[in-house]
Amino acid sequence: MAHLQIDDPETFFRTFADLLAAGEDDKHMARKLGCSRGESKRRRQAFQKGGIVTGKGVSKEKLDAWLSSSDGQRAQRQWEGHHKRQQAMGATGTKPQKGFRRQPEVKRGWMRQKI
Repeated sequence: MAHLQIDDPETFFRTFADLLAAGEDDKHMARKLGCSRGESKRRRQAFQKGGIVTGKGVSKEKLDAWLSSSDGQRAQRQWEGHHKRQQAMGATGTKPQKGFRRQPEVKRGWMRQKI
């Protein structure tokens, strides 16, 4: 199961709602969207509690209202920050930023000299 390339927070949340309405479980949604299972679970609970996703499908009006609300804006800012950190580490499939430093492959331990 490949990650979806999503670079926009609004697209991320719309895709998440669509996957949730399709009946995907938290584990598969987290793998597809490249987020943690805990985040997927919290987002699922919030979407179901807010009535964004019901048994009938996704309520586009409620999703739009949530995205424009303060909670939705805060979630989008958090997602953007997290996505930028993932890009800097090279975890999202894009090449790492300039400021990223690799760990040395072999760490030198303290060596005692013989007399």
